[in-house]
Amino acid sequence: MTWKTYSDDVLDNAAAVSSFLQSNFCQNDADTMWSTEYLQWKLGPQNPAGAGYLTVALENEKVAATVTLTKKLSLIDGEELIAGEVGDTYTLNTINRNSHAATLSLIDPDPKSFLNRSMFGRLASDTRARAESDNVKIIFGTPNKNAYPGWVKRLNYYESPLINLRAYTRPGVSYIIKKFNFPKIFSHFLEFISALILLIQRLVINLFENKSCQINRKLPSNTELDLLWQKTKISNSFSLIRDSRYWEYRYIRHPLAKYDIFSIVSDGVLSGIVVCRIHNTGGGRICLSIVEWMLDENISFRWLLSNILTEYKKNIFYTVSYWADEDSREAKAGRIFLFIPRSKIPVIFANNVFSNNLLSKVRKVILYQGNCDAI
Repeated sequence: MTWKTYSDDVLDNAAAVSSFLQSNFCQNDADTMWSTEYLQWKLGPQNPAGAGYLTVALENEKVAATVTLTKKLSLIDGEELIAGEVGDTYTLNTINRNSHAATLSLIDPDPKSFLNRSMFGRLASDTRARAESDNVKIIFGTPNKNAYPGWVKRLNYYESPLINLRAYTRPGVSYIIKKFNFPKIFSHFLEFISALILLIQRLVINLFENKSCQINRKLPSNTELDLLWQKTKISNSFSLIRDSRYWEYRYIRHPLAKYDIFSIVSDGVLSGIVVCRIHNTGGGRICLSIVEWMLDENISFRWLLSNILTEYKKNIFYTVSYWADEDSREAKAGRIFLFIPRSKIPVIFANNVFSNNLLSKVRKVILYQGNCDAI
């Protein structure tokens, strides 16, 4: 049996691809993860960084696998350039493992090679080749544990040693009851204890930290965001460019997800922005993600966590989570509020001369959960 690949960068198959992804890789009772509008939003020309790439494998003229690469406006050692995030790497489990590509890869024409026997390998390599030919110099991704070996061992990607990113998770009452099989009658007691601890923590922290700051659900002006970005961006690092264009495009204009945006104001000046999202991950799990933040260095992350958790105190979440470097102040603050370091988030980069030269100049890679398109 054979399959063929299709480079659909003009998104002719966006509807078929979104239907394939949504019906095969998203739980029925979870929030919608893909749609035609979503693919057009992140891969089409409305992306400030430019149109991205979509590669599809077709078996019997039906979508059987996908890979995307989304362009990102990035800053590396003070230089602005276009980076790309690989994602949406999904292949049907029912594919015949003895099948092969109908046409041989131009990158590796050996019929027995990984690129001609694996849909994932072929799509990933073709997508990368098109991006690099268009001068996308930095390509990165955050693969799950199943995809990671393929990227690193077979597709010439490597994990960056500059980052130790972890998911920090605060279990909710429903999580604890399910995890330890407690009777549900204990839920009200646990909720009371949790609320009491949070109240005490907030009173103590607000007594000593950022006493002149206020947090509110208000969208800052573009001018305020641009000034905050100029003030907070870190030199000698790799990060996305997070000016007003970024925040508007990424969170306000997102076609599927709904985000809560908070402004932090100190003495009348914008000192921070925080984005959160309540989302249904399926199976009755309603979770809160602290997706991304941009803070003046004087804003305590302990103060931020106490205020965000208080803001949502009437909600009963299965978990509350965020990403942070395990040596960062965000990680240390999370432990105070019973956030547990969970799985490491691997950040991989395409192994090429230009990327390696650029990354060798920086001392830090800065990524947030919202910098990836999966949340």
